[in-house]
Amino acid sequence: MIVIIATVIFIVGCSSHKKLIKDNVKFYGKVKSVVVKTYTFSDETKEKRFFSHYKHFFDKQGKLIETDKFKTKDGSLYQKKTYKYDKNGHQTTEFYAPTRKEFPLYHYSYDTNGNFKEIHFCKPNGDLDQKVVCTYDVKGNLIQTDVYKPNGTLLNKNVQKYDKRNHVVEDISSRYNSDGSLDVKITCKYGYDRYGNETMSSRYATSGKMEYKSTSRFDKKGNKKEYIVYTDEKSISYREIYEYDQKGNVKQEKKYNSNGDLTYTISYKYEFDSKGNWIQRTRYYNNDINGITQRSYEYFE
Repeated sequence: MIVIIATVIFIVGCSSHKKLIKDNVKFYGKVKSVVVKTYTFSDETKEKRFFSHYKHFFDKQGKLIETDKFKTKDGSLYQKKTYKYDKNGHQTTEFYAPTRKEFPLYHYSYDTNGNFKEIHFCKPNGDLDQKVVCTYDVKGNLIQTDVYKPNGTLLNKNVQKYDKRNHVVEDISSRYNSDGSLDVKITCKYGYDRYGNETMSSRYATSGKMEYKSTSRFDKKGNKKEYIVYTDEKSISYREIYEYDQKGNVKQEKKYNSNGDLTYTISYKYEFDSKGNWIQRTRYYNNDINGITQRSYEYFE
């Protein structure tokens, strides 16, 4: 199985405790490339519309080496990203080419344990735009992430606390003004089940007031079965229920409002190739088709 990876941008919020490089799409087999095309449908006329067109390339180790984005009107190349790795398989550079000369966008460096040490975000001319510095505890847990301007001015800081099972239980994200004073401070708290699935997430403003709370319930395979969002500690805003097929693909989503009334039902139908990768996913909104995603694969021999 190989994975398309996507870089997490450092912002103030409740996601900084996630992986710095997060899983995005998983494939089975030795995929050389995959073309992904998506289509939407007009609510009124049900006319099919070409929405997006990407092509991803992989090396024989399953690492993403290039992502191309094409214009939907004429199929011409619109954007290109390429990725480079060191001898240990760690991503070191990410390049971005918006239909002009390629320039470095991200540079990654690692410590002796293979953890991110620094990440440099670069401008189109190659000059440093922002620098991210990561700090870890003796167990290898990321405990602090600092984002700086080129002149050394601190922009953002994220501080994480862990439980005995090395799960993040608190994440404090701070954003600073140019004079060094605090602009925004967001505190997020998390809870987990015995399998390590995140079952609770809450967010608190600079004032300490709770802005958001959610709870989740998972099945034995780790699939999210229920997701509830609260307006305060007890009042439900909405509730979502999920069903999956045998491969772990979502086949149905149902959303209920605060009164428990069904708001909508989203269902998916899949077609698969011989490797077990889906080649078409059709999305239905309240039984009406409203989206199709198609994938075509090229495999290494």
